[in-house]
Amino acid sequence: MTTTSRVGFVGLGGQGGPITAASGERGLELRVWARHPASLSAVERVPHTVHGSVAELGCPPN
Repeated sequence: MTTTSRVGFVGLGGQGGPITAASGERGLELRVWARHPASLSAVERVPHTVHGSVAELGCPPN
């Protein structure tokens, strides 16, 4: 059985962006929220799901 770990990140700036991208490169299922849309460029090369709010990131709808 194969499982995928889901992880959420808030803060894709100078430190968080590279950490998030590296996590995606290792196969983690990324869920992200960014205050500034330009920060999402840090994860543009890895699969990810963008959430509209921190609350949605923590408790996404089914």
